Amino acid sequence: MIRRRVEAVGVNADRFQPWASVAGAVFAGVLAVGSAYGAVALAETALTRAAYAGAVVGFGAHALVNGTRTRAHAAGDRDAAESLAGFEAVSTFCFLGAVVLATSVPAVEPSWRPLFFAPAALIVVVGLGGLVAGNRRVRERLGWEITE
Repeated sequence: MIRRRVEAVGVNADRFQPWASVAGAVFAGVLAVGSAYGAVALAETALTRAAYAGAVVGFGAHALVNGTRTRAHAAGDRDAAESLAGFEAVSTFCFLGAVVLATSVPAVEPSWRPLFFAPAALIVVVGLGGLVAGNRRVRERLGWEITE
């Protein structure tokens, strides 16, 4: 029943996905700016500064991927937009790790901060590694992909 109502309104994945990418890019960009402010104005220790800096990188990577996908949708290139869907899924790791870095690390007791920082930073690094390894030009340059 809900599906029929959605179809009657004319909302489908082709119309919804570009707006979801725009919202994701804007939201992650705003969070990156907020994390940069936290690194400059709010951080009291080197570890919290590093956490905010890692959050800026994680949120920035997610915003960049969503922005690239939005640009592909705006250009009408469905193939490029669909191929970027995998990058968007991988950049979610960066986003989730950045959320922990920006919220939990500065808020917990100083002795607990490394316990929150280490796994969250690892999640961001894994996400960045996935984005780099997923890029065909990078794989070709490193010799990981053979083109014939």
